Amino acid sequence: MNLKQDDMTVDEYQAKFSSLMKFAPHLVNDEVRKVRKFQRGLKASIRNMVVPQMLKTYDEVLATAQIIEQDMEEQRMETYDSKGKGKAINTHPFNKKPEQRGKRKIPESNRPSFDLCKRCGKNHGGKECYWQIGPCFKCGKTDHLIKDCPVLKGASQQPKDQDNKKPRVQGRVFAITEQQAQNTPTVIKGKISISFGNAHVLIDSGSTHSFVSPKYVPFLHVEPETLDCVLVVNTPSKEVLTSKTIYRSCRVMVEGRVLLADLILLGIVEFDVILGMDWLSTHYAMVDCYEKVVTFSAPNQPVIRFEGEKVGSFPLLVSCMQADKMLQHECYGYLAYVFESKDKPVSVEGIWVVED
Repeated sequence: MNLKQDDMTVDEYQAKFSSLMKFAPHLVNDEVRKVRKFQRGLKASIRNMVVPQMLKTYDEVLATAQIIEQDMEEQRMETYDSKGKGKAINTHPFNKKPEQRGKRKIPESNRPSFDLCKRCGKNHGGKECYWQIGPCFKCGKTDHLIKDCPVLKGASQQPKDQDNKKPRVQGRVFAITEQQAQNTPTVIKGKISISFGNAHVLIDSGSTHSFVSPKYVPFLHVEPETLDCVLVVNTPSKEVLTSKTIYRSCRVMVEGRVLLADLILLGIVEFDVILGMDWLSTHYAMVDCYEKVVTFSAPNQPVIRFEGEKVGSFPLLVSCMQADKMLQHECYGYLAYVFESKDKPVSVEGIWVVED
C-alpha cells in the first residue's frame, strides 16, 4: 500500500487511507506502523512539518496535518489578497500600461538573495523560519509545540483520567471478518438500509452488543455519545478491542419498518455494522441460522422478515497471510499433494529394437 496524498486534501487522504487499510492490515497492525505509513504518504510540505513533532498517535498526526493544511491555505489566501490589492484596471487605449511615476525598477543584480530554509525548504525573505521559532499549531504560543500544548492536553487528558476511573465491561463477538463469518454457521450477513446508507451487515446472536465501523459513521448523521464504561471486546482471533463511543437510535430499515439500534464504535473493517443480541432481543427477533432468516414478531405489529445471503457449498479458502497467522495461533496445518500413480501405456514407437 503506497498511497500518496498528491492533490487530495488531508481529509480525503485520510478517508482513502482508512478504506485501504483493510487490504493490508499487516502494514498498520500497531499504532507506530500506522503513524509512519500515514506520514510517508503526506505531501512533502505537510510531512516536513509533521515529522519533527514526533507525535506518537495516529489521531495526533491527523489533527496536526489538518491544522497545518488549514494554516497553509490561510497563508495562501492572505498572500493572494495582498497581491490583488492596489491593482488598477488597464483602460488605456491599445492596451498600453500606464506610466508609474516615482518608481524605478531595481536591477536583479542589486536585489538581495536569500537561500532556501534548510528546515522547511521555503524562502522566508531573510526572516526567521516559522518552525525555528517553534509556535504551537493549536494555541499559537512559541514556548512549546503542539504535542506539548496544554490546551490540547487539557482536552485529551481529562477523558483519559475519566476512562481510568470508568468500569470496564466485557463484550464478545463471534465474527468480525468475512472469513470468520464464513466459518461461523450461527451468523447471518446481508445488506440493510441503515440511516443514510446501504450497510454491509452481520447479524450475530453471539455478539453482546451492536457495533459500527469508523468508515460507516458518516452515513449515520447521529451525534456520538460517551459510554459510562469502557467496553472491552474479545474477538475470535484473540484480539482485544476497546470502545467508549456510542451512536444511539440509528435507523435500521427492515421491510419498511424502522428498528432503532444503538451502535458502538469499533475498529472493524470488513463489515459496516454488526447487529448483536441487544438489538435482536429489543425487537423480538427469532434467528433461523439454517435458512439464514431473521423473523421479527413485535407485539401488536405485523411479522416481518429479513433474509440473509445464502451460503454455498464451495470450499473455504484462506490467504497465505491468514494461514500464517492461524499457524501462529497454534492452529493445525496440513500439507496435501496429489500425484498420478497409473502407469502410462507404452506405444509401439516407445519399444526399443535390438539388432542381431
